[in-house]
Amino acid sequence: MIRLMFMDERLAHRKERAALRATALTCLLVDQAEHSRLRDRFYALVRDAISLEPNVIPPPPEIHGMNLFPESSDGQRLAFLKGLVSLATDLGFSIYRIGYRGNRDKFMQGNDEREVLPLCFMSIQFCLQEDDPKSVVWPIMELDRGHKKQDQNFSGALQRLDWYAGLIDPMNLTIDNRRLGEVLYHSKQSAYGAAVDCFSYLLHLRFRRNSGEKMSPFKDELADIAGTLNPIIRRDEIIDIKWGEPPIGYVSDGPIRYAYPVTPSDDQPI
Repeated sequence: MIRLMFMDERLAHRKERAALRATALTCLLVDQAEHSRLRDRFYALVRDAISLEPNVIPPPPEIHGMNLFPESSDGQRLAFLKGLVSLATDLGFSIYRIGYRGNRDKFMQGNDEREVLPLCFMSIQFCLQEDDPKSVVWPIMELDRGHKKQDQNFSGALQRLDWYAGLIDPMNLTIDNRRLGEVLYHSKQSAYGAAVDCFSYLLHLRFRRNSGEKMSPFKDELADIAGTLNPIIRRDEIIDIKWGEPPIGYVSDGPIRYAYPVTPSDDQPI
């Protein structure tokens, strides 16, 4: 089975309190055979969420979870998000979300939160390997034209894995490259890009509420909608990475949880 994995980033903000300061990668794993059904139902939801003038076909809206349909009512926004969750559930999609909070700064250069994303991406690969070992997955990342190292951090990561597999016995690699395609790129102009953006925002709001933040009644409703994603969530974790060697007998269960220095300039996550 070939599955497409659409990814969306959420970067920590320095003005957030420490408990909320996390950078995460949300992934929507989809079966390409369901594309037509997804497209038809998605645009029906969009049509119902915006106010259309008679006999006028407007350009397709760009959909952002944080600024969803600015001209629509709260009721329309809620109906759209509930419908989107039902759509993803009905089509058997899966969601992975891995983020890092404590000690993530040790992986950053120049206070750039985007440097944490390769760590999230590697953890997602470990999760896929354990949870869904038979599928071949093609990762598709949201394009960030302002991030010069994005291609290095995502496409380059898999290129290096392929290179290592070509030089040594693949059985010695911690990630099976035979199950991973090349990294492609998407924008929020696509239905999948919009969907994973909305799911990322909903799960972030639930994380904020679970971390003790008081929210407006509308955002509280959005956090409730995030709970209806539970049937298709395979992993959803914000991790405080531990700096040091893992304890004796430690068994990894997917995401990277420990990191320790191998040399003064080289950190090895496990």
